[in-house]
Amino acid sequence: MTATYNKNGIEFLYPENWTLTEESQTRDITEISLESPSGNIWSVSLFPASANPAELLETSAAALRDQYEDLELT
Repeated sequence: MTATYNKNGIEFLYPENWTLTEESQTRDITEISLESPSGNIWSVSLFPASANPAELLETSAAALRDQYEDLELT
């Protein structure tokens, strides 16, 4: 069977045996994560429409560079 997430302007179906976690990082940023019984994780972060995409991309790239020293971004 499937479960439905329908909040914060986003809707998706997911297996009902997966664990859903929803956290508000700030008043405007929400992170939704799903974890399968085998430990696989899927997540999405929701930002306000006023967020600067270039800043979000650079912040994400910097975090990946910190985690993966041989990372190449093109």
